[in-house]
Amino acid sequence: MTHSTLGFLAVMVSTGCSPASGDGDGAESPTLVAQDARARCSPEDSSRRSISRDAKGCRQIMFVCAPDETPFFDACGCGCQRR
Repeated sequence: MTHSTLGFLAVMVSTGCSPASGDGDGAESPTLVAQDARARCSPEDSSRRSISRDAKGCRQIMFVCAPDETPFFDACGCGCQRR
């Protein structure tokens, strides 16, 4: 990677860039759930593909979902969910 690419990534991470900061059309807004929802997290949910099960750790992860998926961020962690 070049220095400019590394600088860009550092800025993106430090500013908290997330899918919710996109163009504002609402199609990619994260799913928000109350913190006590962790008890309802189901690893068998076939419509979701988890990237991390650590909700706090998700703030540090940058990922891209497939075109037929939307990102989710909730008490269960973060990842991609089929539309």
